[in-house]
Amino acid sequence: MSRFRGLVLVAILVITSVVVLAISEVSVLGLTRGGASPLGLTLGLDLEGGTHLVYQVVPEDGREPTREDMEGVRNIIDKRVNEFGVSEASVQLLGGGV
Repeated sequence: MSRFRGLVLVAILVITSVVVLAISEVSVLGLTRGGASPLGLTLGLDLEGGTHLVYQVVPEDGREPTREDMEGVRNIIDKRVNEFGVSEASVQLLGGGV
């Protein structure tokens, strides 16, 4: 009799798992699964992929850019990137020369 109960329990677990995976959107205890990706999981930028750009300043008049110049450029690029609603965008200054 206990073997029969074990098989019934396994069958119930398998059926429940298949039903949960078949439903396009599930919300349990405040956690929501649903979306267009496989299994409805949303991947972060580190797992999904993304773009990494590095710009180098080449002044036309020969003078070295100031910290304020670089912050201004960073702010302009940041505003343009965030204007399009890009998620997890990071615009930062690199290098010790400024």
